[in-house]
Amino acid sequence: MKIVRGNLTASQERVLRFAERVCGSISQSGYDAYPVGGFVRDILLGKTPYDIDISTNAPDPIILRLFPYAACVGTGKYHFYRFKKAGYLVEISRMREDLRCYGRQAEFRFVDKIEDDLKRRDFTINALALRLPTLEIVDLSGGIEDIDRRVIRTIGEPQLRFEEDYLRMLRAIRYAGKLNFKLEKNTRNALVDMADRISLLSADRKREECILLLRAPGRKRSVEMMFRLGLLKFVSPSLDELFQGDAKAYSMTLKTISKLSPRHSVLLHFSALLYQLFVRRGRQAVSDVIGKDFNFDRRRKADILGVLDCCYILAESEKTGDVLPAIVSGYIRPASILSGIIRRLSGKEPVHIDFDRTDFPDWICGDFIKKSATVSGQAVGKLIRLLKYAYYTGEVDTPDEAKKWLRQYLL
Repeated sequence: MKIVRGNLTASQERVLRFAERVCGSISQSGYDAYPVGGFVRDILLGKTPYDIDISTNAPDPIILRLFPYAACVGTGKYHFYRFKKAGYLVEISRMREDLRCYGRQAEFRFVDKIEDDLKRRDFTINALALRLPTLEIVDLSGGIEDIDRRVIRTIGEPQLRFEEDYLRMLRAIRYAGKLNFKLEKNTRNALVDMADRISLLSADRKREECILLLRAPGRKRSVEMMFRLGLLKFVSPSLDELFQGDAKAYSMTLKTISKLSPRHSVLLHFSALLYQLFVRRGRQAVSDVIGKDFNFDRRRKADILGVLDCCYILAESEKTGDVLPAIVSGYIRPASILSGIIRRLSGKEPVHIDFDRTDFPDWICGDFIKKSATVSGQAVGKLIRLLKYAYYTGEVDTPDEAKKWLRQYLL
């Protein structure tokens, strides 16, 4: 099968020409290069890809010479090169074939033929390459047919493919949600039977795959499939236990994450996923999930908890004065988005926050408080929060007004 240029949209034609230029640069140096995977799949689905994955047999020095601005991603033997240009994200990787797999990592060797590279891939819909300049699609496993049928199917026996890398089970769920495809029967059965193997994956790999899943279109369907097929209990046991015992928490979580979009931050997506757990099981339960199940670093853990603290105040408050702790929090912006979604789903109007007044001036600080009033060190933090709220409500606008406000407050 070939891609026919006359059938492409203007945006598809532009991205194809850009991919041809990148691959052409490599070809002129005496090596092969093919757009692969999602690039080909999306064009066949009538979409315009903005991520361009390229497989090549060119060694590192050639790639670096041709694209000196590319960043090397990954460590050790396997890595790839990434750069952004003309609005497209390009990733260039070396063709390779797997030798031995252990469920979490694989030994491999570099190869020169695209056919060998395609055989090692996970699903048929991703095992596609575009031969340039003829636009012939290299498809060894029936990926084109599966795209037409809208199914996710592993290359070869599903059990063997999942044994090679257990993360592929989560990837199957992500693709099914993202593309609105069904899981092929044997693939689905193997996934259910082998779900417990996911517990053998590192928390880091589970976290990174969940980030991709939550930021993809169809995230609601993906989380729903992960729960119903029994995978969630091995990704986050606490979250699965909550959903098993509380249908309302499960329903609200699905509705909440469906209201977000890929442009929203990782921080906001994970906060939305964990909000019902925060409300029903408490802050410590969420802290344990963030640390144990997903291994977020200390800073990101504090950020998620900060958003949830702030969101809870905004979501549950009925009076403007109740939101003081949220307004003076550094998480007011993401928390206001999430709380607005939650309040609307609960039939409430969102709390109005005037963001023009939440970027506080530098002079509202501890030194200003100490110079303007005689107070203990313990009281300084409280006075900063109160002064920020006074600034937010318009009671003070200048340092002189703030000094007067402090004197009156401390009388």
